[in-house]
Order: sequence, then C-alpha cells, then structure tokens
Amino acid sequence: LWGLGLLSLARPDHRAALRRPRVHFLYSHHVFDDEAANYNRMIGWLESLLNFVSYTEGCRRLREGAVDGAYGTVSFDDGLRNNLQAARILSQHGVSACFFVCPGFVGSTDGPALERFGRALSAPPCELLSWDDLAELRSMGHEVGGHTMTHVDLSTVGPERAADEIGRCREELVRRLGPEAGQHFAWPYGAYRHMTPEAARVVFDSGFRTCASAMRGAHDAALEGRARVCLRREHLMATWPRPHVRYFLASSAMHMDGHSADWPAGWEATIGAT
Repeated sequence: LWGLGLLSLARPDHRAALRRPRVHFLYSHHVFDDEAANYNRMIGWLESLLNFVSYTEGCRRLREGAVDGAYGTVSFDDGLRNNLQAARILSQHGVSACFFVCPGFVGSTDGPALERFGRALSAPPCELLSWDDLAELRSMGHEVGGHTMTHVDLSTVGPERAADEIGRCREELVRRLGPEAGQHFAWPYGAYRHMTPEAARVVFDSGFRTCASAMRGAHDAALEGRARVCLRREHLMATWPRPHVRYFLASSAMHMDGHSADWPAGWEATIGAT
C-alpha cells in the first residue's frame, strides 16, 4: 500500500480522478481515544479533496443528477459508543455524518449480549450508543440509519427472519427518533455474499430510501432518476496514512462508471430496481 500510495501521488490519471465530479461515501467503525487526534487531522485533510455534505444531501444529488463537483459523505457502522467522539470531531469541522445502528443493541449493558455483539463484529466487547446518545448525535446535526435489529448476516437467515430484522429495525428507529431515522440502511458485513435480492427488496419495501454496501467505489450523475440502487462506500480508518487513503479514493474515482451502483446480475427484477 505504501508503494501504491506513493505511486498514486505521481500518477496524472489519479490526480485527474480525484477531481472527477462524484459523491464519495466514506465510512468507518470507530474512533478510539488514541485515534481521535489522527481522525481530526484526517478529516481536515480530506476537506481539501472533497466538499462534505450530509448523507441525505449526497443521495439527493445523485438522485437528481446535481453532481457538479467532488462531494463526500461520512458514515459509521455498528453504533459503538466511541462514535460520539467522532461525531464531535466532525461537528467541529461542520461535517454531518450518518450513524448506522442496530436498535436491538442500542443502550445494551448486558455483558453476554455485548459479548455476542462483539463476536458478530470479530471484536472484543465495547460500549454501545444509547438512545440518549443518538438524540445527542441528532442535536449536533448528524443522521441515524438502520443496520438490522441485531447485526445479522442477512444471507444466513430465512426470508421471514430477514424481513423481521429489516422491518423492525426501521420501525424502532422511526418510533424512537422520528421519520428522518427511517431513510437510510446499510447491511451488516457489506459484501454481496452477505445480502440476498429478497432482503434487498425488503429494505426498500419497508420504507428505507437507500441501501448501502461496504464495497469500495464512488458514484456520479449517472444515477440520476434511478431507484433502488446499491450504494458503494469507501472504508477508512483513522490510523491509515494519507497516501493509502488517497490511493483508495483515486482508484475508486477512476474506475467509477454508470454501473457502479448495479446489483449482481439477475437481482434487479427481484429488487424492483430501475
């Protein structure tokens, strides 16, 4: 990655790609105490590459074809309580993020439940955001979205369980936080192998307006007028060196095309995508 990152700095096509009009969805999972300073610096640096807008605004620009520059959005998955630290850093920069949470674990303090959630994330147990924390995020101008009720791999459960995980997730978010929290969804683990076309259809049929993966990529105005697409998001961590991040951003921007938001072949008919 160091070699690719340093080479990217010298590549004219990468420099040009970073200037391409697009919406680049960036996402992370955590900002621990020892990562806060690095994350603050990273956001400051990214502001020189992207014009940050809210998640909803980024989706609106794609839907309406209003992509007249290099835009970025920020989101966080899983609802770890250290996301509050990230939210405060972002607010200092005037950046609004979307936090994808699992209502079944919000506010949980039960040791075994936290251990189960940690195992689902392949991580040690960690404090989770509470409903009061989510209200605080909202008061700072951030958004909240759905990530299933209990962080289930939607490809491993039957259609009834998948529909329940998605539908109840949205119902609980809307009940607790209002209709704005029922707009955006990102599925756990984020690869196509962790999703099914039937579950993707339920996402939209249940009332969510967008559905996001965890696969690298970016999107341009080719999405104008398209419905039920699959948004790609660029993973980054606070501790990553800038050349690494720059390489990923440039590569995704360079390879972006009108098919970047397509579902796997044969899924569109089930999902109802256009």
